[in-house]
Amino acid sequence: MQTLFTKSEKIKLEIEHVLEQFYVEDGHFPLSREFYWHMKKYATSGKLFRGCFLSEMYTTLQSSRADQMAVHSENALLRIAAGLELICSGLLVHDDIMDHDARRRGLLTTHTTMADWAETQEFALPTEFGESAALCFGDVLFFLGSDCFSQAEVPAEVKVQLQHVSNHELMLLGLAQAEDLRLANMQIEAVSEDEIIKMQYGKTGRYTGRWPLVLAATLVGVSAQQTEKLGRIGDELGLLYQWRDDYLGLFGDPQKTGKNVVSDIQEGKKTLYYWHAWHSLEGAEKQVIESAFGNPHVSVDAVSQVLDILENSGVVDRIEEKIDTQIEKTKERIHKANLPDAAEELLLGVVELIVKREK
Repeated sequence: MQTLFTKSEKIKLEIEHVLEQFYVEDGHFPLSREFYWHMKKYATSGKLFRGCFLSEMYTTLQSSRADQMAVHSENALLRIAAGLELICSGLLVHDDIMDHDARRRGLLTTHTTMADWAETQEFALPTEFGESAALCFGDVLFFLGSDCFSQAEVPAEVKVQLQHVSNHELMLLGLAQAEDLRLANMQIEAVSEDEIIKMQYGKTGRYTGRWPLVLAATLVGVSAQQTEKLGRIGDELGLLYQWRDDYLGLFGDPQKTGKNVVSDIQEGKKTLYYWHAWHSLEGAEKQVIESAFGNPHVSVDAVSQVLDILENSGVVDRIEEKIDTQIEKTKERIHKANLPDAAEELLLGVVELIVKREK
């Protein structure tokens, strides 16, 4: 399934080009240089999954059409994919602030980087400055990405549709992010499993699965009905992506994920692992869970205990069963969507890629 990433290097170069052009033309402030050099690494160090997914699905759908009415140049496609990745990087910059994460993609997060820079300048409040600067940087990425859609060499009516799709997805994503914050501030016993899953559909389901597929469908010009079918498939793929993220956040190799296995526990992140552990365990095991999750000073030994409990108590097995059910649900939705054979094959391959990935 590595064919999904055939254009990853070209998308990376396009992102770098967009950032460099912005820096050269509009980098009038001292922090412009810090923005450019940090984002050149931050925005290209990930898998570029969403941009690659958009690109590959567009190519697959377009090649299956009998007419050639919606053929766009590779340059246009790369610019749109780069725009999507830049906006998603902006979302992650803001998400890192809200989650108090220090590392992302094997790098220091943007607010941490800018706080460190502020210390070199002997600012009075480096942490607050770092967060505020990162908020601004995230905003810049939103508008840079949106501008990529405007610059893409596609018909004007297609640009309007692309902007509408993205604006709609981002509005709903903002509400899902607020829901994530609401759940984060609640006690786990007051949160239902359905609330967690609904929030995950609204966040990762939307911007990892639905958004790239709907953009690809918009570029090809498929029917509204078929576009919605692809969007719903994207929802299911995004949920699988989040569940794999949650597993890797606990049991993944930090050298591969770029994230330590402590942060989700420190944050008390409302994952299915945490929810099922709290609701199914008793006695000493439950006390370990209660004392570790949401504790910013949790020890390495305590984290090790938590992971052992999750594995040995059946919690991990229970979530694996849910994942298997979700895989079958997603595959069934793909089979029933009446897609071209190549598009169906691509989506089934993406399912396998998501559930087997290690970063």
